[in-house]
Amino acid sequence: MKKKRLSLKTVYYSSFLGFVVVPMVLILILSLTVLNQVFGSQAVENIQRAQEAVAADLASDIEQVSMRLSHMVYTNDSQLLSIAAKTQEGDANSRYQSLQELNEAASYGAEPVKNIVSMAFYMKDGRQTFFKTDIQIPTEELRQEAWYRKALEHKNRVVIGSYDTNERELYSGGTEDSLVLVAALAPDVSLDRSQKLEMTAFFQVTGATDKIKSNNTGYRNGKNKIGYTRLVDETGAVVYEPGGIPEEAVEGRGYTRVQSPVDPYLCGWYVESYIKTSQLTEDFWAVAGQLLAVTMVVLALYAVFSRYFLKRIINPVAQISQGMRQVEEGKLDIHLDPAGQYEIRTMIHSFNAMVRRLKALIQDYEERVRNPVKTREDYLAALIRGEAAPDETDSRWKELFADQYMLFTVHIDQPGLKELSAEFDTIPRFASRCVQTMADASTLLVCCRIPEQDYEPGLKDMIREIQRLGRTGGRGAGTGAELSVCLGRPLSGSQGFLEELQALWGFEDLYFLAGEGALVDLGQIYDQAEQIMGLAYSYGKLAAALYTADEKTVGEEREELGQLLQSGSLEEGRLRVLAVILATARQFKRSDGDFFDIFGQRINYFQKLERIQEVRSLRLWMVNYLSWVISYSSSRLDVVRTDAITMAKRYILEHYQDGGLSLKEVAEYVGLSEKYFTTKFTKECGETFLAYLTGLRVQKAKELIKTTTFKMYEIGEMVGYNNPEHFNRIFKKAVGMSPAQYRKAP
Repeated sequence: MKKKRLSLKTVYYSSFLGFVVVPMVLILILSLTVLNQVFGSQAVENIQRAQEAVAADLASDIEQVSMRLSHMVYTNDSQLLSIAAKTQEGDANSRYQSLQELNEAASYGAEPVKNIVSMAFYMKDGRQTFFKTDIQIPTEELRQEAWYRKALEHKNRVVIGSYDTNERELYSGGTEDSLVLVAALAPDVSLDRSQKLEMTAFFQVTGATDKIKSNNTGYRNGKNKIGYTRLVDETGAVVYEPGGIPEEAVEGRGYTRVQSPVDPYLCGWYVESYIKTSQLTEDFWAVAGQLLAVTMVVLALYAVFSRYFLKRIINPVAQISQGMRQVEEGKLDIHLDPAGQYEIRTMIHSFNAMVRRLKALIQDYEERVRNPVKTREDYLAALIRGEAAPDETDSRWKELFADQYMLFTVHIDQPGLKELSAEFDTIPRFASRCVQTMADASTLLVCCRIPEQDYEPGLKDMIREIQRLGRTGGRGAGTGAELSVCLGRPLSGSQGFLEELQALWGFEDLYFLAGEGALVDLGQIYDQAEQIMGLAYSYGKLAAALYTADEKTVGEEREELGQLLQSGSLEEGRLRVLAVILATARQFKRSDGDFFDIFGQRINYFQKLERIQEVRSLRLWMVNYLSWVISYSSSRLDVVRTDAITMAKRYILEHYQDGGLSLKEVAEYVGLSEKYFTTKFTKECGETFLAYLTGLRVQKAKELIKTTTFKMYEIGEMVGYNNPEHFNRIFKKAVGMSPAQYRKAP
C-alpha cells in the first residue's frame, strides 16, 4: 500500500537507479576485468611471438648444423672420416699430408659460412684433429658432456649440444655473449672402417643470440615490452643467458615469466622471458580511465534526459501499460484515448488497432476449432505437420484407411512443383485414388489407394505418366523437369503410417543413385537402402573433401576405402561405393551444387555397379570415380569464389613439390596474416599447416613409389624433399616403414 502512494517521479528514479545505474556499473566493472585480462593476454602473446621468432631461428640453425654434419660424414662413402683417421698415424710428413688432404676435402664439403667455428674429430686414443679452428676444451672434459655421452649411446645419430661463451672460452678469438651449437655424431664401423674415430663434431655460432641480445637491449632501454630473454633446457638449467638480466627478474620478484618451446623434435630447449608484471597492464589503465570518463558523461546525460521523459512520455506510457494489463486479463472491449506527444499518440492508435485485430483473430481461431479441416488434402497435410494423429484422422476420414494404400513422394530439383502437381489430376487413376499435399517447396507427398491385389502395373504406369507430365509441363508446355519418385510399402489401417512417412523422408535422397526417371521402390530394396543410408553418414568427411577438391584427405580416405573393399565381399563393396556416391550427392545438395552436372547426366548407379563382377574391377571403378569428381571440383573452384582455407589447400596442392613452400607464402597468397592463418587453418582442418603439407607429400610419395620405378631420392625431390635422409625419416615416421620397404610391401 505504501508503494502505491509513491509519486511517479520517485518510482521512476528508483527504477532508473536499480535498472540502469547499478547494471551499468556492474557491466563497467565486468568490462574492465575482461579488458584487463585481454590486455594482459595480448602482452603475453606479443612476448610469445618474439619468442617464436627466436625459437624459429634457433631451430633453423640446429637443422642447418645437423644437415652440415650429416653431409660431411656421409658424402663420398664417409671419405672425410677415413682421411681424418689418417691424420694421427705415420710419421710427421704423412700426418701433415693427411691434414692437408683433410682441410682440402672439408673445404670442398663445407659451405663458406662465417658462423662455422670448427669441425672436430676426436680419436679413441684421446688425440684430436680440427678443421678451421682448434677447440680448447680437453678431450677428457668433453667426454663428460651430456651431448658427448648421448652421441656415444646412439651411434650414427646426430646429437645437439651447446656452449655459452659467457661461461667459458671455447676457442681462441671467439666473441663473448654468444651461443655455439654443437652437432655430434659417433660413427660405428659402417662409417669409420678404421675404428679409430670416437666422435666427430660440428661447432657453429647461432644467430638466434643476436635477437635475444637485441630484445634484451631494447627492453632495458624501454623500446619494447618483450622482457629479458634467455634459453633453458627441459630441466630448467640455463643454456644461454646474456649479461644484464637482473637477479630479481630470474627470482620472480615482481616479474612474470613467459616460456615457449623450441621444436621438440630438434632439442628440449625453451625460450624464457621475464617482464615486469606491472608492464603487462600499462596500456589497460590508460583505456580504463577513458572508459570511466565516458561512462560518467553518459550517466549524467541520461539523468538530464530522464526529466524530459517523466514530463512528456511516462504518463502516456503508463496509460498504455494499464491497457496492456487489461488485454492480458482477457478484456478486449477497451479503447484508450490518445494523449501525450505525437509519437505516443500514434502508439496508442496502434494499440487500439492491435486490440481490434487480436479480437478478430481469436474469434477466427475459435471458429476454426469448431469447424476443423474438411478436405482430404487438409487431413493429409495435418498428418504431415503433426497437427493430427493417425487414429484421430481415421475416426474423421474413414476413406483414408479403408482400403490398402501406399505413400510415395515426388521430388523436383527446380521450382514449379506446386503448379505442376495441379496437372496430375488429369490422370484418371491419380484423380480417383490419390490425395496429395506439398511437404516442402520441392517435395510432394501422395497417398494412393491400391484396393486390388495386382496393383503394381497400374501404379507404375501412373508414375510414368506423372514423370511424363514433369518433362512436358502438362498440356504441351515443355519444362524439362525431371521428377524423382520414392515408393513406400503397402499399408493397411492407421498403424505404421507415421513410421512409413519417416522412412520416406529418410530414403528420399536415394533418387541420386537411380538415374534418369528415378523410381526408388522401398518395397524391393528396403534392407539394401537402409545399409546404404547408414554407411553414407560415415563417408561425410570424404564427400566434403571431394567437394572442396582436398586431394590429401581424399587420398587418405580412398586408401582406407580400398582396404575395406579388398577385405570384404563384392556385395558389401557395392553397398560402400553406393554410400560414397550418396554422401557426395548430399554434400553437393547442402552446398547448393548440382551433383548431376559432374557427368552431365543422371546415372543409374544401381545398374552400373551390378554389372561389375569382381572386387578388383570395383576398386578400379571407385578410384576413377573419385578422380573424376576431384577434377570436376577443381575446375569448379577455379571459377567460383571460395573461402581462404580452400584456396590455401589448392595452392598447397599446386606447389607441394617446391621444397621451400612456407606458411608465410601461403598466408600471403590468401591475404591473411601468418598468425590468423595458422589459427584458422588448424581450427578448420583439425591439423597444423606443416602436418597437412607433410601428409600431402607423403601421400603423393606413396602413389609414386607404388606406380613408378623412380629411385627413392628422385621421388623425394618430386614431393619437395631435396635431402634423401630427411625424406626417409619423414616417410618412415608417417608410414611406419622406409620407402624401400613400402615399395616391397604387398
